[in-house]
Amino acid sequence: MSVFTSSVVPDFFSTLHRVKSAVQRIPFRMAPPRFTDWYVNAAGNFAVRAHVICSDDGSVSALLTLRKGWYKGEYTYASTHVVLACKHTERRKAYRLASQHAEHLARLRYRF
Repeated sequence: MSVFTSSVVPDFFSTLHRVKSAVQRIPFRMAPPRFTDWYVNAAGNFAVRAHVICSDDGSVSALLTLRKGWYKGEYTYASTHVVLACKHTERRKAYRLASQHAEHLARLRYRF
């Protein structure tokens, strides 16, 4: 084995591995998450979380998960499908609308 092969090849593969791992992380940073944080009302007994669902045909819809109760052992969950104002094929727009809808539901509609 030559000196060139023993010194350059490991450096090349380590650089290739670093570039590959950096490229694999890019889509996860660019795409919004599939669900939002919990939006809790002022009393603390009601919370809403929005899930963004991407279907195979490219359309995007939203599902709201409602959580009622004061503590973890008492929580009851329900979910409801949300019809967005218009058909959004962009996941970012759907995420923003679903997040806004969940926040309004928790902080305005079921405030207390």
